Amino acid sequence: MITQPERQTESFVIRIWLEPREIANTLPEWRGVIEHVATGKRHHFVNLDTIVIFLAEYMTHWGLSPIHGF
Repeated sequence: MITQPERQTESFVIRIWLEPREIANTLPEWRGVIEHVATGKRHHFVNLDTIVIFLAEYMTHWGLSPIHGF
């Protein structure tokens, strides 16, 4: 009989918003924060690549690489 590995589930909350700039006549910039629900660990970001880097910390515990997908 082949046993299935224990299922791993992690929850994250991602918040994004437009932040106004202090420089006149400039467009607002996207900002965000990702939070690991179980630990409360947060990371602020200004580009989406940062989300993958944050998630990679948890994915490697499962033997997965975010570069190669799920």
